Amino acid sequence: MKVKKNMNTSSKVHLAKYLKECGNYTKSQVQDLIKQKRVLVNHHYYPLSYIVKESDIIRVDGMVLSKVPYVYYLYHKPVGIVCTNNLNIKNNIIKQVNLPYRVFCVGRLDKESSGLIILTNDGVFANDLINTDKNVEKEYIVTLEKPIDQKLLESLKTPITIRNKITKETRVKIINNYSFQIILTDGKYHQIRRLVIRGENKVKTLKRIRIGKYKLNGLKENEILKFIYKGSYNDSLQVEICDDVVLEDTIRDENVNIEEEIIFNENNQELHYILDNYLNENERKIIKMLYGIDSKVYKQNEISEILNIPQYKVSRIKISLLKRIKDCINNQKF
Repeated sequence: MKVKKNMNTSSKVHLAKYLKECGNYTKSQVQDLIKQKRVLVNHHYYPLSYIVKESDIIRVDGMVLSKVPYVYYLYHKPVGIVCTNNLNIKNNIIKQVNLPYRVFCVGRLDKESSGLIILTNDGVFANDLINTDKNVEKEYIVTLEKPIDQKLLESLKTPITIRNKITKETRVKIINNYSFQIILTDGKYHQIRRLVIRGENKVKTLKRIRIGKYKLNGLKENEILKFIYKGSYNDSLQVEICDDVVLEDTIRDENVNIEEEIIFNENNQELHYILDNYLNENERKIIKMLYGIDSKVYKQNEISEILNIPQYKVSRIKISLLKRIKDCINNQKF
């Protein structure tokens, strides 16, 4: 089975977009990198309009910028986590999940709500899910402070105007006197809470259990599942769960498989030759710190602080460097 790649160079991806999507840079940061001549493509400087080729090797500040695949995760967001990519906001979801890829939320939940969030870096996939014209269903379970009455039921089923737009019809199923299940196909800002308030009641808990055919199922709070996406939106969505484990184990397994084939010690002459001839100074420093070559072993969070690199980037750099070292060994580049 093939997994879509993030950068399809046959579709004429410009250097600006490549840097933004693969390097976790903003538009202004990308412009600064080019102005400051910190980006090399095959050892040459190019403008942002340059079209990236499949064979190009792109370096930022001397470090190879690896192509990033599309990634997809199901995440059970607890109450208190904020769905934002702004790292300055306390309890933001990006720091909470600590993924090795730059991702964003598909279908945000407010801080007081819990349940299913999809995290991805695939904009087309995300648009298929959040585009209201495609009527992708979002399902929630809501508990209330007061018993359900006829006024509340009428409010839940009657459209409401939010930010000058009228919401679509909902489907409601009563669970008991204090809770109900509701299905939306738009999901505007605080829509369910507004409907409940209009019905003279108040939400006690709100949990999303489904987006399209993606279900929360038995995923525990703060757990993540990585999945492979194939198909299109709504009824044609298909999910293949890769591993029934939390994300950290998935990433660790990917590293361990490569690490088992490489002997990291001071006496491995082949490894030293590769480090000296095929990695730049910063890359050598990271590998030596990770595996205690010529120094003590440093944890990824320590390397992040010492080199002033975000921790998720250290994880991604580690995977990329291990694969390059393995390729050198397999091709006997020593």
